[in-house]
Amino acid sequence: MSLDDSLARCTHTADLAAAPIDITLDDFPVARWMRFLALLPGEHVHSGGFVAKLTYTLYTAFVIACQFLAAPYALYMHWLHPEENDWLEDAFFSVLCIQAPLAWGFLYWYLRSEHFRQMMVPMMHMREELQIVQQTRTVQDPLNRQTWYRVNLIISVTLNLLYFAWLAHDVYPAPSFQPFGLFVRCLFYALPCTFFYRLMAPMVLCEVFSWIASLHIAKIVAFRAGHDRQQSGRRLFLDLRQNIRDRKSSEKVWLFGFLVSVAMPCVSVVMYMLLCIRSLKFVVTVWFFPFFVLHFVVQAWQTFLSAANITEKSASVRLEIVEKIILQEVTFEEQDFQIEAYISYLSTCYQGFQVFGIPITYQVVARLGQIMVVSCLPVAVKYVVFAKAD
Repeated sequence: MSLDDSLARCTHTADLAAAPIDITLDDFPVARWMRFLALLPGEHVHSGGFVAKLTYTLYTAFVIACQFLAAPYALYMHWLHPEENDWLEDAFFSVLCIQAPLAWGFLYWYLRSEHFRQMMVPMMHMREELQIVQQTRTVQDPLNRQTWYRVNLIISVTLNLLYFAWLAHDVYPAPSFQPFGLFVRCLFYALPCTFFYRLMAPMVLCEVFSWIASLHIAKIVAFRAGHDRQQSGRRLFLDLRQNIRDRKSSEKVWLFGFLVSVAMPCVSVVMYMLLCIRSLKFVVTVWFFPFFVLHFVVQAWQTFLSAANITEKSASVRLEIVEKIILQEVTFEEQDFQIEAYISYLSTCYQGFQVFGIPITYQVVARLGQIMVVSCLPVAVKYVVFAKAD
């Protein structure tokens, strides 16, 4: 059985021995966009014959080509402006435009990884925890998943329209564009037509991590529910230790995902600020790209909030459990010294969900927002002075 067949078997027939209910790809968030990006095959691909599988393979190749089409954007800008040669601009365009293929590649790998199949799929089969996930998606998050999904979708559609407008107004009528041969002209015409594919990959990356964060929160809430009346402290300790191991496993597996969804957008912002401070002509020439950067910043913000939700929920639940023990709302079968050890372990066992080794809390997210606002002020002031000078 191939890897794709095995994955489809997990996600479509739910043939896990301990699974109390079945789950299909339609139960997974942004399922239609996963099919759109050829990240996972639909049911018809596996139930169909040779033609269906060949069509899916060709479509997958097309999606990969769409993801990498804009990767050499620095080269395209050199074609448009051959007189300009700036390494910082080249680095900015390269970092910005390579995020989509990297996001797609990571998702394609992750949805076929052992972490997803052995940890996330079984969690998605738990009826009680799925109900808790629905609650956390609408109650626990400062902005629930449905809101983020709509915001990301609106931004993506708006960006696509702005990209068409920028190309039609500033690129296609440019004198440097007219001498291009047929191949290069077709390449530039293909960029806006395939732009939506490149917008969706980073968005789906953040949505998948948000769902994973909700599943971890569901397990935290389920752990809290286990502290009722008389319990076995040993069993609860083992559950807590396993939950923490699962979260640390997600931190490790998603390290490259954080590089794409968090680090690279931050680097893009810094590069754009440096380019604007050095010359505001850059802002006028490529006025579309600030909106493109904002698209990635919003998704990085969403990733940070999802990680902070795990940290804050874990801390609040552990504190609530300690309060229950003090008030004797829950008792244990073990001796007093074991209960004291359990309370001590609750207080120190988990520092928070980490991104690149940094525990992410709401305070860290707020501080990042403050830094971004303060960083934008010099650019705004210089832009006002530049506008008045003109």
